[in-house]
Amino acid sequence: MRADTDTMILFSLINRTAANLDMTAELIDHLYIVETVLLLWSYLECGVFFYVLCTNSQYHPNLTWLLKNLVAQYFLSMASRLIQIYFQYGIDDETSLKNNWLFIFVTFSRNCLIFTALYFSPFVMVERLYASVHIRDYEHKPRHFIGYALSVLLYLWSLMVGLTYAFGEC
Repeated sequence: MRADTDTMILFSLINRTAANLDMTAELIDHLYIVETVLLLWSYLECGVFFYVLCTNSQYHPNLTWLLKNLVAQYFLSMASRLIQIYFQYGIDDETSLKNNWLFIFVTFSRNCLIFTALYFSPFVMVERLYASVHIRDYEHKPRHFIGYALSVLLYLWSLMVGLTYAFGEC
């Protein structure tokens, strides 16, 4: 594998050169503002969902743990995107971002966290299948190691896919 920073952050950059030629650079900055407002609204929505997960015991503890991890990764992913917007807003030449270690880190983090959300469903399905197999005593013996093991596997899988996506040879 070859580590190529340009390839890793290329998908997160908007071609500002073409926008400057079309006189639409200001439009892109306005879209960044709209995206920031929508991300802040998403923070509110995710915060309410996380609060419900923390205060409501409706779900099995392992399922609750996995859902909390899903919401937590959204918080981190949205924070990464807000940092990206902070760096991208109002600049005409984004080539300097290829040397900014913080921008590269948040881009890579967002990349891996997107894969966490993408691959979340199979891990919940495995937890529910395990609950079905042990239906007689699963509610009385929660077996927390199942939720912890599945979340560790989910994050490791997402990290491996993210690394392959960012640094893989095409």
